Amino acid sequence: MKAEEVPMDAFLKLTHFPIVIFYGDYIPKTPTRHPHNDYWRAASEMADLFAAAVNRHGGDAKVIRLPDVGIYGNSHFPFAERNNQEVAQALKAWLSEKKLDGCRQTMWLIAKLCFALHLLSKTPGTHMSRAFESAQTS
Repeated sequence: MKAEEVPMDAFLKLTHFPIVIFYGDYIPKTPTRHPHNDYWRAASEMADLFAAAVNRHGGDAKVIRLPDVGIYGNSHFPFAERNNQEVAQALKAWLSEKKLDGCRQTMWLIAKLCFALHLLSKTPGTHMSRAFESAQTS
């Protein structure tokens, strides 16, 4: 995985609003020979570097690893899993910390995200629909 360079004026736009990135469990801490697992390890490390770069330029970016806040059992789509209420509470806490929990635009974006997740879960053949199907049968 490699970072893609962007012009500084474009990058600085990311410092005008708070950013949060969530990661679930099962991410290796060291390189692994399994490409899928190593992808998530590298992505997680890149997220840390990204947040540090945003913060270094006066922004407000944070990476939240769910196990670090006591939420376990999530893969790469934590908002669509069985404990999504716990994950939503972590997002709600972050929104509250940033004083964004009463913002109509924020609530509209969350509603759109929930609707998109719902549509993905109903689209046959997608990773999400298979995940929902297996979750309903277990």
